[in-house]
Amino acid sequence: MKNFALFASLLSLFVATAYAAKEVSWPNNGSIKVIAPKSPSHITIAVPGCVTVTIDWEDNSVQVTKHGESSSQPVGGSERLRDDGGELVVLLSRQENTTHVAVYAESVGGGFDSRLQSIEMPSCNISKLVISSPKNKNLKDFQVGVSKEIEQLYV
Repeated sequence: MKNFALFASLLSLFVATAYAAKEVSWPNNGSIKVIAPKSPSHITIAVPGCVTVTIDWEDNSVQVTKHGESSSQPVGGSERLRDDGGELVVLLSRQENTTHVAVYAESVGGGFDSRLQSIEMPSCNISKLVISSPKNKNLKDFQVGVSKEIEQLYV
């Protein structure tokens, strides 16, 4: 049993080291797309070290936080979001020194509300994407896509 514990700890150290080595600079025109057919009412999508998008359907709120800043930038919309969550598409992309965030969320009327925000950010390193929700409920059926500009850096 001790050998198994030693093997498990060495394996976790190896995996952590491998992940740390895969941190790359977010390339120009690189994009990440997150799609959820049914998002929970509170969800956070983060590219650690870069940007965090927090969506609170009940409060009709979308917040974008730049890494290293304590305050979030509210992203206004024209329609009210469904209180219980709904269909969601989040697109994160970089062009030059700007990170663009586009959130398309199901509205009360059954359509989609578009919320867009651009943040000046000279550089940003990416290594992973984190999707979380209080109590980790309903975090299934999410699809994540990355552009070829990002994919090529990991191959």
